[in-house]
Amino acid sequence: MKSVFYMLDCAPYGNEKAFGLLNAAVVSINMDITVGLYADGVYLALAGHL
Repeated sequence: MKSVFYMLDCAPYGNEKAFGLLNAAVVSINMDITVGLYADGVYLALAGHL
């Protein structure tokens, strides 16, 4: 089994990096996917923030 690890440090607003990371994760759905959020990327996991 192949695995992919994505790291995101950008806020979900102001640029399209967060949207691009989520699209990449969906495309690689048949792999073991891990998404790491740090710095401003943590806002992507907050409920009701978008």
